[in-house]
Amino acid sequence: MTPRLLCTPRGGARWLAAGLLAAALAACGGDDDGAAVAPAANGWLLVANADGTVNTCTVTATGDLTVCRTQDVAELRAPASVEVRGEHAYFANAGDHTIAVCRVAATGVDACRVVQDEALSAPTGLAASASSLYAANEDGSIAQCRLGQDGMLGACVLAAPAGTFDSPAGTALSGNTLLVADQPDDAVSVCALTDGGALGACTLDDGGGAFGMPTGMAVSDARLYVTNLDDNSVTTCRLAQGAALADCARTQVDGEFDRPLDVAVNGTRAYVANLGSHALAVCRVTGEGALQDCDAGSAGQAFLNPTAVAFVPAQR
Repeated sequence: MTPRLLCTPRGGARWLAAGLLAAALAACGGDDDGAAVAPAANGWLLVANADGTVNTCTVTATGDLTVCRTQDVAELRAPASVEVRGEHAYFANAGDHTIAVCRVAATGVDACRVVQDEALSAPTGLAASASSLYAANEDGSIAQCRLGQDGMLGACVLAAPAGTFDSPAGTALSGNTLLVADQPDDAVSVCALTDGGALGACTLDDGGGAFGMPTGMAVSDARLYVTNLDDNSVTTCRLAQGAALADCARTQVDGEFDRPLDVAVNGTRAYVANLGSHALAVCRVTGEGALQDCDAGSAGQAFLNPTAVAFVPAQR
């Protein structure tokens, strides 16, 4: 499928045909200011489904999917997000206000345990640093949970109280900055973190109109990738100093994105979880960070209401 690129510089938006891709990139700032895209790596892709199952797909060195396995994970309750750190995967259980912590293996996840804490309230997005796991809660708060060297979660505190954000969805980390998808405002909150990991000042950035009900988020090669539910698209932004958003561009691929809830990036490959079509779209990431040549049938598997996706590199 040929993607359509929506370049949204400050002050206006315009649709651009695929034949004008070079002009679009020039209008968006081109790739002169952006980081190069790293090659894809082999590993596994974790896909969480609304029914509590998890698909573990083998990823080749070119980023393509081969065999996918499905398992029931009793500890999952309406998982809204999945984050991988080291040997562990963390699932945000929006259904019962908990986080499930599982060990990652080539054949799936195991040794799962459920973490309950008063700071968790229907968590919708997760992002992990070396020492903390941040959870965006449905009530507009952010929980900060201590992350041990063994991958286990300790006590959680409220880094931001209820009502700080308006219906937050996905989250992502870029250095000492926490990024939060703000659906009602069609924007992303860019929040500085203190040396201790506490939440500092936040600014709301609409990317020049590049977001529409932003939901899933991923950071890779100094770029932010965001799924949009309003028009079934994915936005790519360059992360400038302080994780400020720059050169945001929205990509639509006819028939391949259908209520995209989440995105994961593996170098030159991106994986988009489509809730509407029960499919996973595998896309090529260009040198400028745009998504092209997407195929929602690449995995050869039927996913049941996929809600979250994460790439697990074999070398980690």
